[in-house]
Amino acid sequence: MSLAIAGASAALLIAGACSAAVVGASTAPVSRSRFRWVAASGTTTTSTSTTSTTAAPPTTAAAPTTAPPPATTVRRTATAPSRATTAPTLPPGLRQPSRTVGVTHYTPPPLPPPPPPPPCDRKCTRRPGPPRALVLGDSLAYQAAPFVTETLHAEGFQVFSRAVAGTGLLQGLNPFSWVPSGWDWLTEMRSLVAQDDPDVVVAEFIGVYFPPADGSGLAYGSDAFKAAWGRATEEAMQILTAKHATVYWVLVPPMKGELLNEVAHEVNDIYRNLISRWNQTPLQDAVQYIDESTPFSNPDGSFAEYLPGADGTPVLMRWPDGVHLTDAALAIYIHRIGQMLGTYSQTTFRAPVTSPP
Repeated sequence: MSLAIAGASAALLIAGACSAAVVGASTAPVSRSRFRWVAASGTTTTSTSTTSTTAAPPTTAAAPTTAPPPATTVRRTATAPSRATTAPTLPPGLRQPSRTVGVTHYTPPPLPPPPPPPPCDRKCTRRPGPPRALVLGDSLAYQAAPFVTETLHAEGFQVFSRAVAGTGLLQGLNPFSWVPSGWDWLTEMRSLVAQDDPDVVVAEFIGVYFPPADGSGLAYGSDAFKAAWGRATEEAMQILTAKHATVYWVLVPPMKGELLNEVAHEVNDIYRNLISRWNQTPLQDAVQYIDESTPFSNPDGSFAEYLPGADGTPVLMRWPDGVHLTDAALAIYIHRIGQMLGTYSQTTFRAPVTSPP
């Protein structure tokens, strides 16, 4: 995998059901002075002992023919990529996600019981230092990464960002050059929890999945896909809460493509339902969610390309791909994450946890 920190440009995955492409990003900053851009030095930016992934805020770009730069990584330096000006199509031979191609019914094996929680709450299991936030996700998280990092810094967090465009909780094909072969988010989560010891985790996954071209994978959006995604989410919770971290699942915005929009609603339901189970455990408030769906929806809950601004004038909220967010939408998205985690920080980590018997 070629690695680079996207400074003045970034390539983001569009994981649409009917169209999936990489869209080039430009250097337009978010239209709020608070979310000023992190300097594009071509290296990982370190601030107050905090390692964070930086990625350029995207806008729609013209389309010549250059290959996209690689996705962001953590704690590594690399040469700054050249400006991405194209939106290449999927590699030859890759099927578009389909509801009918692949396995449609699947009962995942039961998860093993989670390991017993530590004998006390988060305050006595964590490493010393300021509250730590780990930000995980796909191209939406990648798009927002530098601004989320800055916002959480302002709330007193040390921030570790790991966002990889074109990835999801299920292992499928890895058709893009920046995604490591055999990429597995669950394995990566185990490593990051051990390495960073986060107090809170922000997880944003819209449901990206590229089934194998031979039809042996899961049919996208099918009952089999939903069952497998639900099981992967449960396993992620076991990993991320092993040391009493609180996990904030991002409810993703509606999508323009019909199939991708259906999947967005399905994964949001999975994330919401985690609360009824996990918050009844000794961890109590192990899971929360951040609603990034309602702010970008029409009153009936449907996809909104434009929404009224403060003066009532329609403001463009979404890229032409129907997936990613414009600068105006990013400002809203980032503010909501800051609000939720700011409340956590102000209450001095988390509420007391009942010790297991």
